Amino acid sequence: MKSEKIRFRILKILKDFPTYGYNLFLMLSEEGLVNNASESYKVLRSFRKKGLIVGEVSKSSQGPNRTIYSLTEKGLDEYYSQVIDSAINFFELMIEANSTTIVEVIKEGTRRLDLDIEKIEHKKIFIDSFQIAHRSQSNLIHKLLIPLKKKNQVYLQSKIMDEHELMYFKDGILDIRILDENLSIKPHMMDIIFAFGRTSKDLFEKHIIEILKVLKREGILFLFIRRRENIREPKIFKVFIDDLFKNIPEKQHKKLQQIVPFHYSIEFPENPLKDNEIKDLLFNYFEKVELFPLPASLSVILAKKSKL
Repeated sequence: MKSEKIRFRILKILKDFPTYGYNLFLMLSEEGLVNNASESYKVLRSFRKKGLIVGEVSKSSQGPNRTIYSLTEKGLDEYYSQVIDSAINFFELMIEANSTTIVEVIKEGTRRLDLDIEKIEHKKIFIDSFQIAHRSQSNLIHKLLIPLKKKNQVYLQSKIMDEHELMYFKDGILDIRILDENLSIKPHMMDIIFAFGRTSKDLFEKHIIEILKVLKREGILFLFIRRRENIREPKIFKVFIDDLFKNIPEKQHKKLQQIVPFHYSIEFPENPLKDNEIKDLLFNYFEKVELFPLPASLSVILAKKSKL
């Protein structure tokens, strides 16, 4: 673990401040990471061999020549790769907690409908996770699928997840199908739909109408909505994400997309729908609507029995 910290700190220092080996040692020793210069020079030799850094000899009239080290393009790519790996680990903790809470709410919602999610069987279930990032998709879908222990057909709408990520469930208990150009959903085919909605009125209603086309008349909808009440638009965060994608090497974009979608342009309409407005709109199409506010500005909405 200590050697990993030393390697990362050298990459970080050289990214911002090309310098010579002994100065690196002094900086690392002040941080308590190394005790002698040989430790830092060992890492420099390794980095140079791997093509992560280059050394340029700087002539001096007052002493021996010095080799100034700086990152190569490959070294910069390695630095950002490690940064993103650390960010992914942090987001994993957040996603784990959020997904667990969501699933508990789903269990409570099904109980209110005199259903037990663990006893649901022989149903057609549609999970539309297209609008959320890869790591969130994977974690949430796995937690949704685990309680479904009986034979069900599950259809996934995801451009990111693939068959390999679902191998855990390939045991004959669940019939999982990922939608693509060769597989589509027939009208009024689904018994249960899990979907993520938007707070813009036009987009929200359009999404609900699309859902109703495939949901059975006695079907159940679990709709996840990011609440916008009393929340300021995170303009600074959006700028940060945009700048991040501009500054990191392009080959790292795919890895970063696991936690932050590249198209981070979540709509923040001027007059977003409030929870009561969302319920009123849903009552135009459903006979029963219940809303469960959650932490992190998330609401889970349970809707049953289509009126159309």
